Amino acid sequence: MMNLKKTALAAFLIFVLWTLMDFVIHGLILAETYLRLVPLIRAPAEMKLAVVNLVMAVNVLCFVGIYTAWIGGKSPKRALSYAGVYGLASGVTMGLGTYAAIPIPQVLAWGWFLGYWLECIAAGGILAWLVKE
Repeated sequence: MMNLKKTALAAFLIFVLWTLMDFVIHGLILAETYLRLVPLIRAPAEMKLAVVNLVMAVNVLCFVGIYTAWIGGKSPKRALSYAGVYGLASGVTMGLGTYAAIPIPQVLAWGWFLGYWLECIAAGGILAWLVKE
């Protein structure tokens, strides 16, 4: 049976992890690329941070919810495999899918793809540690 406290802790820690990793990826590594894209994208001062946090919270709940509700035989290998596939599917869609439709630099597309994939794999480590059957 699922331990609700550990699942909630996993969701909280993943939210914190993704926030920190997003700061490094978007706020440091890709920051200059973003600045060159204004007005195609919002300037940093115009970002809707409440919306960003809401989107991340929904994503975290989906990420953790799918694993806890629908993935059987929980193990570290299964958690990391799930996280890798989730991150691959979402990262390709986010990065390369956007690149196909919107004139963003290739470095940004690859940064979104690889960054999100790594974020998910790291989050899989949290699932493996806390969410067990």
